[in-house]
Amino acid sequence: MIVFFVRNRFNLFDKGTWMAPFIRSALNHDNRRNGEPKLRYNHVVICVNEIVFEAGVNKKTGKPEVIQRPLYEWMEGRSADSYYAFALNGYDYKKVFKDLVGELGKPYDFKAVLWHQLWFQITGKRLWIGHSKPNGKWYCSNIIAWVLDKNGILAFENPYKIDPEILWNRLQKNTK
Repeated sequence: MIVFFVRNRFNLFDKGTWMAPFIRSALNHDNRRNGEPKLRYNHVVICVNEIVFEAGVNKKTGKPEVIQRPLYEWMEGRSADSYYAFALNGYDYKKVFKDLVGELGKPYDFKAVLWHQLWFQITGKRLWIGHSKPNGKWYCSNIIAWVLDKNGILAFENPYKIDPEILWNRLQKNTK
């Protein structure tokens, strides 16, 4: 099982990249103030048994939702500097896979992402304005935090409030 952090470059003709610069900017707000290095990634996916699961834009339907696709298809056109991978070994992949399949087709949670990121940009404070309990909608990092928490891989107090930077920091700390 691999968690990939991805740097999506803005592309006017690809809806899946439209929020990328905004999200990277919001995540780096604190880092700029504290003189820390910028987090280069704005999206997170998880790969289980060579299938990538993500909350993103379905290229076939144009709908933002939880999708799956083969790893080779997801990797097409990506350069090595556009992602970073954390390998998670020794866990029950079948249960993680089953949990993620159960979320396929659920909508992307634009409201939570936009409000959280907007508030963070304006104030520089991590005050969560999105949902704090299951609402049937996901964004990239909270679905991964949820499935890692649910399967005892990495505990989160509230996986619905996890942004890519928090997930990155937790994986950095716990996968060495």
